[in-house]
Amino acid sequence: MPRTLSLRGRDFVQALRMVGESRWRMVLVEIMPHLTGILSSLFLRAVVTGVFTEAGLRFLGIGGGDSVTWGTMIAFAQQQEGVVRGMWWWFAPPGLFIALLGTATALVNFGLDEIGNPVLRHSSRAAVRRATAHMAARRDRTNTVEVAS
Repeated sequence: MPRTLSLRGRDFVQALRMVGESRWRMVLVEIMPHLTGILSSLFLRAVVTGVFTEAGLRFLGIGGGDSVTWGTMIAFAQQQEGVVRGMWWWFAPPGLFIALLGTATALVNFGLDEIGNPVLRHSSRAAVRRATAHMAARRDRTNTVEVAS
């Protein structure tokens, strides 16, 4: 919300208003590209929250029992004492897939944020240049020591 309000007061938006540009074009063409990082982050967070909430509620037994979900699989393993019996295949795959889904969406979110946020885009290039220069300096020092010996 604060970023949207800050975009509303920027100079280019004021200039478009002065020219007489329609509100829909300003929103869709000029303002929305600046908000793609935030919107994608909110969407991915909602997806992960939905999956975690569904799995948690099904684990607790809240919800319909007519479908098999990751939460019902973990609840079944807990009810049948799958951990005590050593039957890891009852609880490990659903837990692993929930963790993988959370990790995958976080990585996608990081990538989209780096694409949408120019500050991150430029800082990562600078970090790569610094690391490359550091590795080259280290390699040169190693080669100099080998030649001297």
